[in-house]
Amino acid sequence: MEHPSSGVRRPTKIRFASWILVSLSVIAGCGGPTGDRVPLAGEVTLDGQPLDRGSIEFHPDGEGSITGGVIVDGKFEIPAEQGAKPGKYSVRIFASGDSVEVDPDMGPGPEAENVVSEELIPAKFNTETELTAEVGDQGAESLRFEITSS
Repeated sequence: MEHPSSGVRRPTKIRFASWILVSLSVIAGCGGPTGDRVPLAGEVTLDGQPLDRGSIEFHPDGEGSITGGVIVDGKFEIPAEQGAKPGKYSVRIFASGDSVEVDPDMGPGPEAENVVSEELIPAKFNTETELTAEVGDQGAESLRFEITSS
């Protein structure tokens, strides 16, 4: 005679075993939890001084995803989870000035949409960048970008 609870335990054990297998495959993944992304970190100076605040972007030369982070007191740190894949990148650095003005060419809308802030970094370091970086298999944690305001 079959015990009434035996029909319940077997599916529970199977579900638990399935959950374990799925969890292990997610953890193992393709290349681990961060995939093949690696950390990035370094320093940015503007006219010889640490850049107070800004942002940095890494654009792959070939296919891939753009990544980036914030710059605070001349330093940036991008963990592997948001990092880059090994390869060559063009680098863009942005920093806004403290002065803001309302753009007269913009129509009505929330105040934030009408605020324009002066870009402190010349185009040759962002929209028309000349900066590059090589990211290795272990990442790049001592990158240094020395830029000028002219």
